[in-house]
Amino acid sequence: MINIPFDKDRSHYLVVGVGKREDDSPAMAVSALDAEHLKRAFHSYGLFSNKDQQLLTNEEATKAGILDKLDQLATKTNKERADLVIIFFSGHGAVLDDTYYLICRDTSVEDVNTAIEGAVFVEKLKAIRCDKMLVLLDCCHSAGMTDIPFDKELILEQPNRVILTACAKSQLSYLSSPVSVFTYAVIEALGGKFLPGSDDKEVTVFNLAMDVRERVVALSEQVLKPAEVQKPQLNVLEKSGTTNFILARYPLGGPREIKIFKDEFAALKSVDGKDLNMEAGKITDKEYRDKFKWMITNTIVNSGDGNYIVQGSTINNGLSEAALKDILNRMEAKDKIIETLIRELKNQPDPASQALKAKIETVASFNEKEKKNLEEQLNLWVEKKGLFERKKIINTDPGTDFYLFKEIENIDKEISKVKEALNKI
Repeated sequence: MINIPFDKDRSHYLVVGVGKREDDSPAMAVSALDAEHLKRAFHSYGLFSNKDQQLLTNEEATKAGILDKLDQLATKTNKERADLVIIFFSGHGAVLDDTYYLICRDTSVEDVNTAIEGAVFVEKLKAIRCDKMLVLLDCCHSAGMTDIPFDKELILEQPNRVILTACAKSQLSYLSSPVSVFTYAVIEALGGKFLPGSDDKEVTVFNLAMDVRERVVALSEQVLKPAEVQKPQLNVLEKSGTTNFILARYPLGGPREIKIFKDEFAALKSVDGKDLNMEAGKITDKEYRDKFKWMITNTIVNSGDGNYIVQGSTINNGLSEAALKDILNRMEAKDKIIETLIRELKNQPDPASQALKAKIETVASFNEKEKKNLEEQLNLWVEKKGLFERKKIINTDPGTDFYLFKEIENIDKEISKVKEALNKI
C-alpha cells in the first residue's frame, strides 16, 4: 500500500466491549471500559471523523447488535469503498467441537447459538470493502479456548488485512484496571508515544504491533510469572501482499505525550490493586521484529511531488522505461510491488503519478511478453536436449558419442542462460 495517511472521511471503526456478563468474574467489566477509552483515543488523536462510527458496550454488545453493525459497515462500504476499517473486540472467545465462537453480552452457556460463530464473523468481515483492515482482539480465554476465535487465514489472505491479538494461544490476556494492559499499550502506541524522535512522524501497523507487544511484556512481567508473561501476536500473511500501512501521522514527530491518560487516568493497577510501574518502557524483541521485517521491505512511501520510495530506491515519471524496468526487476517480490503500485496509483489524481502508472504498466507488459518468449525458448532447449540424450542412449559409435556429449553440454549452457534471464524478470 502506498504509505500516505488514510482518508478519515472514508474510514470507519466498530469498537465492542462486552463487559461483565452474569457468569463472569467482576474483572471482566474492564472489557467495556477498554472499548470506551479506545474510542475516546481515536477521536482525541483526530484519526476518524465523527460520522457513522460505532461503539457497542455492555447491554448493547449483543449478538444481534454486533452482527447488525457489521452488516451496516458492509452496506456502507459497498456503496463507497472505505480506506481503513478498525474492528476491536474485547470479551471472551471460545471453542466447542472444533468450532470457534465470539461470546456476546447475551450469550447463554446453555445455548451455543446465542454466540457468534467464527465462520459467520469471518463472512461479515469479508463483506466489508476497504483498502486496509486492522482487527484488534482482546479475547480473554482459558484452557481449551483460542486466541483467535475464527479461521484467520480467510481474512488474512486478502491484501492489507492484519489481526493483532492481546496474547498467544497458550496465554491469558491480563485484566488490569481501568483498562487492560493490551488496550493501554494500543492507545499509547497509536498516539505516537513510542515514536523515537522528531523525524519519526508516522505510526505504521508494523510499529504499532511491535510497540504494543514490547510494552505489554514490560507491564505484564511485573505481575506474572516468566512463563506466563503476556505477548501480543501479530497475524499477517506475507503472500497476501500486505504492507506496512500508516495508521497515524504526527507532523512534529515523537515521542508524544499521551494527554488522554492525564485526563482520564495516570497509571494501571493490577487486579489485586497493585500499582504498575508505568516507567518500565518497552522490552525490545529483535527476533520477533525480524520475523516481520518483510512488511517494511515491501512498503511503498509517497515522498511527494510524484516520487515514490520502494525498498530504498526512488521511482518517478522522470525515469526512462529502461531505468524503471531495471529498478523494479531488482526488487524482492517485484510482481507484488508492481501490482500494488499500479493499483494504488489509480487513486492518485496528479498527472505525474498517472504517467508513472502508465510507464509501470508498459514495463509490466514488456516483462510478461519477455517472460513468455524466454519460457518458449526454454521449452525448445529442453526438448532439444531430450532428443540428443535419446540419440546418445542408442548410439554405438565412440566419435558420435563425443559429439552428442558436447552438444548436450552446450545445450545445458543455453538452458542456464535462459533460466538466469527468467530470474531477472
